[in-house]
Amino acid sequence: FILSKNEFSFSKTKLIYALKITIAASIGGAIAFYLSYYKQIGLGWWIGSSIFAIPSITLAASLKKGIQRVNATFLGCFVGFILSLIIEKNNFLFILFTLITTSIWCTLSFGSKKFSYQYFLSGILSLMIMAALFENESPLYLYFSF
Repeated sequence: FILSKNEFSFSKTKLIYALKITIAASIGGAIAFYLSYYKQIGLGWWIGSSIFAIPSITLAASLKKGIQRVNATFLGCFVGFILSLIIEKNNFLFILFTLITTSIWCTLSFGSKKFSYQYFLSGILSLMIMAALFENESPLYLYFSF
């Protein structure tokens, strides 16, 4: 493995972006450590993964990605919740709806030019909600079962 001069591009924009991510990761790491060590709150790794997943080189791209993330949260939660009410504890329906929703979300994600990130996250979130509500005896079933 030999590093060559042509392998890297150190433009001003990329260096500022790298500095921004470094500062955000340092602050996020400090917050995650504080929450985990002093407050005994787990799952601090979400802070780090969000820092590396959301930002983009330009402010406009970061804002666009952030808006798509919020939209994906609402859409994915809504779809996952509705489907979990339909499937309840039926193994066959769970497998069927998992395959169908995965196909739909992947098709939307790969087919969309503007909202592929939003559809990708919506799909992951809806599947996570369906799985969590299917696996556990959720209080949602007590209130919303038909």
